[in-house]
Amino acid sequence: MSKVASCVAIAVALLWAASARAEHMIAPTAMAERMQQQPAPLVLDVRTEEEFAEGALPGARLIPHDQLASRLAELGQPGEVFVYCRSGRRVKLAAEVLNAAGFRVHEIEGSFLAWQAAELPIEVPVGSADKEVKK
Repeated sequence: MSKVASCVAIAVALLWAASARAEHMIAPTAMAERMQQQPAPLVLDVRTEEEFAEGALPGARLIPHDQLASRLAELGQPGEVFVYCRSGRRVKLAAEVLNAAGFRVHEIEGSFLAWQAAELPIEVPVGSADKEVKK
């Protein structure tokens, strides 16, 4: 294969990967709307317990990314799952585990930082000092 053909093949592969990834992204505002639908979607927080205790998306389930492989059974049968962390790095690690297990993974674009920036509701989990839903 010539150098030009190799470059074109690489460019096509990168564009395909970027478009495939974009299909699995959901904006925070769209996610907030989706969370109002029934049945409620499975929203998975892959941050640490300490981060989760400071505030999370309403109804989110916590399984830290480094525990996910050993705790997959807690999620039930593979299906659609919306995943977030603080900024997005840990979502990619979690997505590898979830995809391998047959889940259809959607990343909340910009993760928790974008959710906060959009001023969407944040829930402080039960057991935390402040149990109110923040805005």
